[in-house]
Amino acid sequence: MPGLVGAFLGSLIGCILWVLIYKLGYIAGVAGAVTGICAMKGYEMFGGRLDKKGVIGSVLIMFVTLYFANKLAWSWDAYEALSEYGLSFSETYQQLGDLLTESGHTDYIKELIIGYVLTIACSYRNIANAFKASAGSFSFKKLNK
Repeated sequence: MPGLVGAFLGSLIGCILWVLIYKLGYIAGVAGAVTGICAMKGYEMFGGRLDKKGVIGSVLIMFVTLYFANKLAWSWDAYEALSEYGLSFSETYQQLGDLLTESGHTDYIKELIIGYVLTIACSYRNIANAFKASAGSFSFKKLNK
């Protein structure tokens, strides 16, 4: 359990980076890769070692964190646009789905999917290397017929 807490705390660094890059007008897989690297490092720091469960848990936390980072970034934009109507940031965050439905805005899901694809592309090698280096690594053996 301490490893998952560390993975979550590490992934928050990438979450912040995701929101900042989004505010600059970009979707960047590098923020997703940073999220994954920091999540795995956080797991290792808090959990003692990065095993296969740690890699898998870190990757799952990475994807959940990126979902919330994207929602946070979009909520920030919506809040800036709607603050004159008296909505608080918390209300905007909670009602984002309804706001997007009412406006017919489909870019939210598209950008999230693009972000996930870029994240996978940018962090695949790091995840694969962490999986190979994790405790209890596996190997393939050729079967003789």
